[in-house]
Amino acid sequence: MIRRLITIVLFIGLAGCGATFKPVKPDATTGLFPTTVGIAPSDIEVAERFDPAYRRMLFINVKSNWGYLETIDYFQTSIEHLGTFEQLLTRKDIDQKIIAWQLQDKVSDVSNLLGLNLLSKQIGNFLILDVGNWWKGGYHYEGSLQALDARTGKTVFKTKLQAFNWDGLDEPLFRPLLNAFVLWTRNALPVSQPVGK
Repeated sequence: MIRRLITIVLFIGLAGCGATFKPVKPDATTGLFPTTVGIAPSDIEVAERFDPAYRRMLFINVKSNWGYLETIDYFQTSIEHLGTFEQLLTRKDIDQKIIAWQLQDKVSDVSNLLGLNLLSKQIGNFLILDVGNWWKGGYHYEGSLQALDARTGKTVFKTKLQAFNWDGLDEPLFRPLLNAFVLWTRNALPVSQPVGK
């Protein structure tokens, strides 16, 4: 009896010890991140055609109620592994670039879409990726990726997924979101996905 109780306690204690915020490289053949979880067509809310001009620069903006810095590092590293974008910037990076480009008189704030739109008028269009990472209580989490055209402010890609954190969030939440983003950048979302919504 005690042996069973100890086994159960150990199992429960170790069950939630999976990987969260541990970036991996995408598969060399498919270019997708390894996961057993896919995104259903109903999880894709918007999927406009990917404009190759977006490859010039991606700005990652994180919205999270837990693991903010870890979320930035995870998504920045994961997207860098893809090699899709010439420049990949976070809030800290973009502030430094604005100073280096001597644009601080023309673009003083990039904390919102209006400031990023002003920046696009100075340096050319780029893609904004809003990464959402939300703890919903208990073991429940929600993640989202929303890509916006900096010039128009229009959402060009959006997906949302919920996951249960029993053994980490990388495989059941973050990698599927990233894979949907990868397929969108290739204009290769499955036909059943709503395109041009």
